[in-house]
Amino acid sequence: KNLRKHGAIGREWAAGYTISLDRFSYDISKSVTAMGFPKAIGHEHEKAAIEQILSRQDVNNNVLLVGNPGAGRKRLIQDFASRSALGENKSNLLNYKRVVELDLSYLLASIQNFEEAEAVVNETFQEAIQAGNIILVLDEFHNFVGEGLEAAAGRINIAGILTSFLRNPDFPLIAVTTYAGLHRYIEQNPSLLAFFEKVEVTELSGDESLAVLQEVVPSLERLYKRFISYPALKSIVAFADK
Repeated sequence: KNLRKHGAIGREWAAGYTISLDRFSYDISKSVTAMGFPKAIGHEHEKAAIEQILSRQDVNNNVLLVGNPGAGRKRLIQDFASRSALGENKSNLLNYKRVVELDLSYLLASIQNFEEAEAVVNETFQEAIQAGNIILVLDEFHNFVGEGLEAAAGRINIAGILTSFLRNPDFPLIAVTTYAGLHRYIEQNPSLLAFFEKVEVTELSGDESLAVLQEVVPSLERLYKRFISYPALKSIVAFADK
């Protein structure tokens, strides 16, 4: 693990260049390496489902991660990226991949010309396929399909572009949305939804919530110069449940 924190010499040379993608994206794999490979507490069913879907060799290898804000969707993606970076996934097909979040809002804000923006979106998706080591993440997915697309992206048909790429099994995608976004926008496009398998991120149990609090307490104690007792943590979980 200590060696993997620094990466293998020349590993990325085996993959294609992703110039446009790098310009409009956030490399989650690099961030989890800098953070010391964070893992998600609980959510074992969701972790297994994400890995099982992404390891498929057909077009249905795309994950639609659905959950309320704060349920742990981002943490699950970080957990997957950490396991991939350390070679800990059960499927070797998912190990040593670059997990990259495409910032579509920034891309569309940077390029005012709609035709040019569509071309750049096409180019970034094509680079992800040609690189051969990319697992793409799209956050707030509902903002870029259906009516949500018109408000966020000036009527550029991201859904139409995506559909052509999702037919390629070398284009694994993790799309993140809320229940409201799923019902209001994504389910209105069944042809797009058919390429995804839904993974619902459920609320943590009381014991899992307590474990999460225990993990974050040391940094809070250092920051605020206050001691937080274990009974206080148990009370927080109990009252939050009420």
